[in-house]
Amino acid sequence: MNPATSESADLPITPESVTVEWLTDVLRRSNCIDTETSVAGIEWQQIAEDVAFTSSLFRFSVRYSAATHAPNSFVGKFQNGEVIPERWLHLVRKEVCFYGEVEDPGVGIPRCHFAGIDALNHVFLLLEDLGSEDGPDQLISATREQSAIVIGALARLHAKWWNHSDLAGFSWLGSPGDGGATIDQTAKLTEFVESVAEFNFAFAESCPHTKQMGEILLDFLQASPAQVRSTNATGNSTLRHGDVRLDNLRFVGSDVVFFDWQLVSRGPAVADLTFWLCCNYRPEDRRACEQDILEEYSRELKKHGVDYPLKKLKADIRFQLIGRCLDRVGSFSVISETLFAGDRGKQFLAYDLQGLEGMLVDYKVVRYCRVFGFFLLSYIKIRRLLGL
Repeated sequence: MNPATSESADLPITPESVTVEWLTDVLRRSNCIDTETSVAGIEWQQIAEDVAFTSSLFRFSVRYSAATHAPNSFVGKFQNGEVIPERWLHLVRKEVCFYGEVEDPGVGIPRCHFAGIDALNHVFLLLEDLGSEDGPDQLISATREQSAIVIGALARLHAKWWNHSDLAGFSWLGSPGDGGATIDQTAKLTEFVESVAEFNFAFAESCPHTKQMGEILLDFLQASPAQVRSTNATGNSTLRHGDVRLDNLRFVGSDVVFFDWQLVSRGPAVADLTFWLCCNYRPEDRRACEQDILEEYSRELKKHGVDYPLKKLKADIRFQLIGRCLDRVGSFSVISETLFAGDRGKQFLAYDLQGLEGMLVDYKVVRYCRVFGFFLLSYIKIRRLLGL
């Protein structure tokens, strides 16, 4: 059942603007209540204040005019701040489009009763309330039981959309630079230089391999800016959640529900797996279970008709880690002052970077890049000398 949607002014932008009349109309349009039932009263309270980085979440408790099987509470998701920065606007649009167009992604998602964006780019989602606020803690390593559930779910998601023709029809899955959009390479280089300097000041001592990767990528960017971008070299493309961390998951029995689809995209399946390994474990905890995780993922994919041998999976993870460095170090000056500026955000960023650092060490990514980079930079310089 797709949610009610809106691109008009009829959109709540604060909890106070969710009225009984508006909610009655939305719940009727989403077939949650019948035409004889109305919302008689609403109370709300903010939840998950230290978890959401780009949005604010509120629980709406509802009274009805008559007995009904409809839920007595919902979760509303508002944007943080009056105006969404231009560079993040495509992310909130993605989530609205995802709930409006992807009815069954292949994994558990909260039922969405309303997804809308207005002319001023205010965004609001009205989602199923799964109840407990005692979700898993992002800053504590995932348990083996949690990991097994998540890996099984990721395999179902990725297998369902593996090189699927429908992905091309979801134009909103792209990034601002897709489709031939012009990117200011000078501004890109300036931001990258600033980000590398700020990252080195904050984390050079605790993340020396990540520091080296930032400097290697900066050398590439200065030699050929257009060549430094996230690239899919895996040979597969699928639907990816993009932000698979414990804060965005709720475990329900033996299954898991995925929240926060702002970073949903199409691309290599291994990106979600690499993100999970980087962001949800202390390095020593990941090392203790990583082989089991990779074997389980490969095995579960095969159950759903996708052959992804372990050797190739590990090679693709190494390559994906380069993209992680490009994302984290290359945008550090922006994300450290916006998305991760609060106390919780700073804790998560430090935890995430320690996870990335550990994987760079284990997969010998710096050595790989230095060897590969020598030949690539030589190739670029030769082409320039020849005027190609």
